Amino acid sequence: MPFYIEVNDRNVLLVGGGEEATRRAIRLLRVGASVKVLSKQFSQELEQEAKGEHLELIKGDAKDGDLLKQLIAWCDLLIIATNDKDANDLAYRIGRRLKKLVNLTTDAEKTDVVVPFEAKVHGLRITVTSEGKSGFVVRDALNKIVELLKEDENLPLLLDSMYHLKKELKKITKDARKRIKVYKTVYQDPFFRELIHEGRLEESKKYAMDIALRRLQGEH
Repeated sequence: MPFYIEVNDRNVLLVGGGEEATRRAIRLLRVGASVKVLSKQFSQELEQEAKGEHLELIKGDAKDGDLLKQLIAWCDLLIIATNDKDANDLAYRIGRRLKKLVNLTTDAEKTDVVVPFEAKVHGLRITVTSEGKSGFVVRDALNKIVELLKEDENLPLLLDSMYHLKKELKKITKDARKRIKVYKTVYQDPFFRELIHEGRLEESKKYAMDIALRRLQGEH
């Protein structure tokens, strides 16, 4: 079952200091994670990034079991990205034993956490993964999805109006089941959709709230 897990303010350990580890470390730093990288050597990009905060480079052997246990115990997410199968296997076993979330870059079937290709369009966050089969195909698929969604000018208005309804309705009732019924009624209402189609955003918000209030009053 897929989940979104935000890694800002989380501790992430990367085992490996090469190109793949560098790319992931920098991406993690950009979203606010605290990152440690274990490797015998590091890329120039990592050494440059380590001059700032939130990144610590630890020079050591990825086959050092005691060092791995210490570092893996610290992290919330373990990313294994070396070219050494024995080192990868050791880190993986320790990570599983310590019940950490593990991303094994060389084996999609063993990994707990998938790092998908991601894009944002019209306020929607889109991610696609082939679970390790082909990054080229995934990027192509993501681009096609993004282009398709960009063509729908109603989407951002619809999202804005429904989000407004959601926020206001939570102030009125704590009953999630009642709120879901209202969302469905509004979303399927022909006149509401017509207002969205005509770009009448503020009118759609008011109309949605009118429906919501009538629906809730009718259930009392």
